Amino acid sequence: MKNTSGYFASVILLYFDIFFLLISPVHAQVIPDTSLPNNSRVTNQGDNSLIEGGTQVSGNLYHSFEKFSIPTGSEAYINNSLEVQNIISRVTGSSISNIYGSIRANGSANLFLINPNGIFFGLGAYLNIGGSFLGSTASSINFPDGTQFNATNPRSNTILSVKVPQGLQFGENPGSINVQGTGHTQFIFGNQVAASITLIGAGESQNGLRLQPGKTFALIGGDVSFNGGVVTAPSGGIEVGSVDSGTVRLIPGVSGWSFNYEGAKNFRNIRFTGQSLLDASGFQFGDIHIQGKNINFTDGSLALIANFGSLSSGAIRVDASETLDMTGITSFNVQPFLGGTRINRGIITSTESGKGADIIISSKRLTVRDSEIIALLTFGTGNSGNLIVNSYESIEILGKADNESSGVSSTLSTVTYGSGQAGKINLSTNKLLIQDGGALQSSTFSDGQGGEINVDVSEVLNISGGHADFVLFAPEAEPIPTFSPSNIASLSISAGNSGNINIKTGQLIVENGAGISASGLKTGNSGYINIDAFKSVDVSGVSSVNPSLNPSKIVSSVGTGDPFISYIYNLKEPPNAVSGNVFINTPSLNVKNSASVTVRNDSTKNAGTLRVNAYSVRLDNKAEVSASTKGGEGGNIIFDSQDLQLRRGSTITTNAGGNGNGGDITINTGTLFARENSDITANAVEGRGGDIVINGIGVFFAPGSEATATSEKGVNGTVVINAPKVGSSKEIIAPSGIQPPEPALDCTARLGDAAEFVDVRTGVIPASPTENLNSFYGWTDEFIPTSTLQFKEIIESTEGELPPKLVEVQEVIDNGDGTISFTKRPSNKVAYTFGADAPCHRSEEFEKSDEQK
Repeated sequence: MKNTSGYFASVILLYFDIFFLLISPVHAQVIPDTSLPNNSRVTNQGDNSLIEGGTQVSGNLYHSFEKFSIPTGSEAYINNSLEVQNIISRVTGSSISNIYGSIRANGSANLFLINPNGIFFGLGAYLNIGGSFLGSTASSINFPDGTQFNATNPRSNTILSVKVPQGLQFGENPGSINVQGTGHTQFIFGNQVAASITLIGAGESQNGLRLQPGKTFALIGGDVSFNGGVVTAPSGGIEVGSVDSGTVRLIPGVSGWSFNYEGAKNFRNIRFTGQSLLDASGFQFGDIHIQGKNINFTDGSLALIANFGSLSSGAIRVDASETLDMTGITSFNVQPFLGGTRINRGIITSTESGKGADIIISSKRLTVRDSEIIALLTFGTGNSGNLIVNSYESIEILGKADNESSGVSSTLSTVTYGSGQAGKINLSTNKLLIQDGGALQSSTFSDGQGGEINVDVSEVLNISGGHADFVLFAPEAEPIPTFSPSNIASLSISAGNSGNINIKTGQLIVENGAGISASGLKTGNSGYINIDAFKSVDVSGVSSVNPSLNPSKIVSSVGTGDPFISYIYNLKEPPNAVSGNVFINTPSLNVKNSASVTVRNDSTKNAGTLRVNAYSVRLDNKAEVSASTKGGEGGNIIFDSQDLQLRRGSTITTNAGGNGNGGDITINTGTLFARENSDITANAVEGRGGDIVINGIGVFFAPGSEATATSEKGVNGTVVINAPKVGSSKEIIAPSGIQPPEPALDCTARLGDAAEFVDVRTGVIPASPTENLNSFYGWTDEFIPTSTLQFKEIIESTEGELPPKLVEVQEVIDNGDGTISFTKRPSNKVAYTFGADAPCHRSEEFEKSDEQK
């Protein structure tokens, strides 16, 4: 069969060759103008141009051209003296500069080229200079003494400064800058499970625009576009800026330049496509700064600083006045990360022995999607950099649609593969959405410490769903469906401890199999999770793939019950570590539909502590709050609330397996309802059952629900319920939606008979305390002891007194918090009748009694 793909590739390459020949000048178009005291001189030598003359003032050499373009294979050679420190050149004509060849200069001079019409770097563009390079579409270069080297009005100032350039002045419509190229070949090689990860090609590209080590490469214009463009500045600086108008300040350094945009009035857009690359890797300081309005990375484009030395590196800083939009690999195939190679894309810093470069992002909106990554890595003893993101309107970390190819999902992460510590993640925004398998992660694959994750979301943090896929666990086996949850996670795969997670937000939503997790899978301890949500925390649902393995969850754990995770990370030995704690502080905690909030330990060591401080807690439809262990001490659970309800098979449990003791459960609450087969348990197998202590105003267990602290083979724990005794019951709560009754308090005096408690609106006697509520109006006492142990402990909690005989209600007390109390003694508290006369009713039984009399 004919190889049509190769045929069409050849046709496409031929087309581009013809296209570039047509748009490229056949001969060099380097033409000087006559605006300088000593004009530039250009001598054409075949296709090459020799540039001499110009006006030199101290260490500055000025050149001025009507046109400045270089064809493919040609060279523009600036023959400057070695005393020259800055070659400052401008284009005063009306055409853009098309650069397909090379620019060469002598010594270590910096080269400045401004052309307000635009600058285009083609496939063959090359720099052969010893100093830094600045290409700009600014209208003039400004100097500290007030002089300008102006390209739009070249004769406006004939005085040329001896000073170092201080700034760029932009007109109202600056031209664009474009960089074309064949793209990068940076990739990661190795297996992350074995921690044998290596960055290949960092700082080594000879393609595209490359400078000597320690120098600065800068492109600052109107719109800036890279299409496969490659810029390499080893141990140096890279600046890409897009300015609509105003000034940009130039700040000279020891070996390069930095830039300040405070004088810029507005910004324009920057786009990186086709595996474009900005690379400032090396053995010393490296720095990358990107400044614009809307900044876009796509098609495997990459900003990279790999630190190979022992000194601290700089940072990759991205400042977008509107949006930083990062979209993953869409134009070429990538091998899976495990056991193979993977093309790098996104924004990455790494280190071996020195501190890695930080990644600092400031924008209005940040979107990371379709397998894009922002990562800080360490492969040795050096600590990785920190990730700092401030996108004040919104952040979206979006994974992949379920029909896309396998591979890693979109992540913002810090990772250590060595003994160095993974960096911190500090993220702040108004709204954060993590969806379709997207992740905010800190990981350790060796003995280095995992980094801390700090998230500050002023409005809503929503973590939803995940990415469904199919994986082969063995050759020629049937693919098995797997699920990669959307998550905020700290993970330990070896001896290093995983980092802690701190979340501050208005509302936290974790749904459809997503999670917040701190995990240790081998010998490294899991971190703690601290959540402070000033509105609510809502955890609900399961994933559509393997629902029992992938509930929505907040968990600090050691070990995993997921065979896919065990396969990925080669977990052959049982874990041996301590799980962390989970703390939740919020007005409203809602866990429902099989979701869980958990501290868990699958090893023989102890589970952590789970503490909830919430005014209202709702556990509904198989919701789980647990602190369990397979062989160690069960964790402790502490609730501080005003209203705690368990419904439809929901549980609060501190169970322990093996010879571990059950953990303790302490509940301090106003009211507690457990119904529809919902349980509170602190059970054990061979060890001692835990202790359950419930302190409340009203505590109610419906039939089928119970509190137990048992041991199958060991000693039972205790269940102690401390609540006010009102008759034979504790306290009655009006179910939601039911209006309080209007009791008649003076029936005895007016009727002369034994009084009854009735609802004046219906005229009937409410249901018995032992019967289910079967009408809208009426009351029931749902506190029914369901085990001998439970009833025994209740009696003990009332100082050994047996419940007194039933007596008629003398008063209903409004407690002021949505609850009422029935008492046998009047008090000064205000009743629901507020002292008004109420009609009296006789039941049918009493009417019959009167007739008999």
